[in-house]
Amino acid sequence: MDVLFGLVGFLGVIICLIILLIRIIRKRPKKPILIVLGISFVFFVIGLNIESNETQEVVNQEQEIDETKQETDETKQETDETKQEIDESKQEIIDDITVEEQEIVE
Repeated sequence: MDVLFGLVGFLGVIICLIILLIRIIRKRPKKPILIVLGISFVFFVIGLNIESNETQEVVNQEQEIDETKQETDETKQETDETKQEIDESKQEIIDDITVEEQEIVE
């Protein structure tokens, strides 16, 4: 709907300016075309100011993508921390086994 208002307003302004120019040259009454020009301009401004649903949907989707990326980054960080903890635990177990084997050999 916003595109329709904007398009009608834009075309109306252009056409009215052409007709107004012709009326000025031919010295005819200008008041009716000035009224239509004003109305067209109002439609054009309304068309520019109304936010379309598609624009809002795109903004919402971009926000969701950003949130998902942030959650993914946090999950990756948690996974890396968990891997590091597991590696440390493995190393401790290996060290304990090595110490026990040395005790058995002695």
